[in-house]
Amino acid sequence: MKIFFVTLFLLTGIAAQADQWIQVTSMPVARASHSTFTIGNESYSGCGAYNMILKKDFWKFNSVSETWTQVADLPATERCEAFSFTINGIGYVGGGQALTAILKDFWAYDPVLNSWSQKADFPDYRTNAVAFTLGDSGYVATGVSPDASRELWAYDPSINSWSRKADLPGPSRSDAVGFGIDGKGYVGTGVDSSDIFLDDFYEYDPVSNSGSVKSPFGGGMIFNASAFAVSHAGYVILADGFLPQTWMYTPITDTWAQKAALPTTSRWDYACFEIGNFGYVCGGDTLTVNDGYIPGVCCWKYIPDTLDAIDEIDYFKNFTVIYSADEQQIEIRSGYRIPVTVFSDEGKLIANAIAVRGKSKIDVTNWSSGIYYLRGEMNQQVVVRKIIKY
Repeated sequence: MKIFFVTLFLLTGIAAQADQWIQVTSMPVARASHSTFTIGNESYSGCGAYNMILKKDFWKFNSVSETWTQVADLPATERCEAFSFTINGIGYVGGGQALTAILKDFWAYDPVLNSWSQKADFPDYRTNAVAFTLGDSGYVATGVSPDASRELWAYDPSINSWSRKADLPGPSRSDAVGFGIDGKGYVGTGVDSSDIFLDDFYEYDPVSNSGSVKSPFGGGMIFNASAFAVSHAGYVILADGFLPQTWMYTPITDTWAQKAALPTTSRWDYACFEIGNFGYVCGGDTLTVNDGYIPGVCCWKYIPDTLDAIDEIDYFKNFTVIYSADEQQIEIRSGYRIPVTVFSDEGKLIANAIAVRGKSKIDVTNWSSGIYYLRGEMNQQVVVRKIIKY
């Protein structure tokens, strides 16, 4: 008999309370349109612009001590709107807008050596793109070069090489948002080549090298927002000339939910990053009464609504899910009576059931082959497990 133990996907074990933003130590320099990447419990922010003057300095934020420290400057042309990501403890920054040209050079930062090294150029000139990491590769999508693009490129640091991937299914765009969650990339919103704002949203699967349409962004048609991903959810922060909003995207259900808004005035070209289970927003321009811009230094930390208090009982301590291909069933072993829900990989509801104390079974004979997610919830503790049906 073929037995497959299903991968543990998410276990919070946390009692939910209201999500919130708290202000943390401000950046030591005012900055907008800057780039960020995170290594461990530290995030690095640099380049960007101050009073329309382009920069190339970088600053390290330690989330434990909440302090900023200057690190080595990018040894290249000053720029803003560069793309950035992290792979295996190394930060990468590339492209962007210089004073008179769009750039394509690409650089790696080693935090141990506090030094930069030049890597293979991005295949085209690119600015205002989105970037995210999936596994051991970094991905860059959309942007301007100088026309709006829907291209997707992957960087492999083991061979220092870029490869073209499947284009974004929607129209070409710039100033979109993007993030990676559990091995898949998500890109959406932005502005197209006709200056029309967009709200469409897409998922990229690197295994099949294909994109699929997801639910439109919950906040409507926008551009130039920013985003981060924590605790298996993506967050889009909207404060760019609009009423400040925060929207959470949950891939497993393909749904958007509005969360606590960033408690600050509208701002342009701020930067988002994540450290552990928390998201951060730093810098950005604020608009003055004379239609000028004042670069900001303030930083805000986002605490999701699942991270405030630990429940005394771990309802999922002995929760096990086993899929049998021979018997065409899912067996659930649990120490408590727990409601469970099964979704397809596209987010479609497949089944509702109750996992009783001991053993429970779900017949999957009529299910198509593919990937499914089983979600259990008890007293605001949640576990999600991935099932691959053959």
